[in-house]
Amino acid sequence: EYVDHSVWCSGNEEKDKQNWIGHGYYWKYGTGTMHKDLGVIDYDHFENNFYRLKQAKILVADYNLIKRDFPALSNLSETDINHWLIQQAAFISEGQKNRISEKEGGDLYSYMDISNLEDYIDLSDTKIALRMKGGGRAATFFVNDQYF
Repeated sequence: EYVDHSVWCSGNEEKDKQNWIGHGYYWKYGTGTMHKDLGVIDYDHFENNFYRLKQAKILVADYNLIKRDFPALSNLSETDINHWLIQQAAFISEGQKNRISEKEGGDLYSYMDISNLEDYIDLSDTKIALRMKGGGRAATFFVNDQYF
C-alpha cells in the first residue's frame, strides 16, 4: 500500500508528536522518542507495558484454525481454548490505556463509563509484544512468553 506522507504528516514535527494517539504511522517506544514510519527506519521492535485485561471475553474464534496453527491445543475444548487465548493475548497497550485514563488526560476517557481503570486493567501484570512498523495498533504476543 502506498500512502502519501502528506496524509499523516503536517510538516510540523512538534504538532505531529502532540497529536499522537498511540498507533498508526507515528510510533513511540514507552516514554522514548517519537518516530515516523519511514522506509529508512521501518523496522520491528519490542514494546513493553502491555497490561492484562481483567474482564476479557472471547466473542468469536475460528477453533479449527487455532487448533491447526497451535497443535498443542488440538485436544482442548472451546472453553479451554478461550481461556488460553485470554491468557496469551488479553492485553492493552500503554498508549491505549492512556487514552481511556482520566489521570493521563486520555482523549477517550469521556466516552468510557470507567470510574476506576484498575477494575478493568491489571497494572501489575505486564507483557512484552512485537510491534511491526506500519502495523498500526497491531502487536504480536509470544505464546507463553517464548519465541519458537
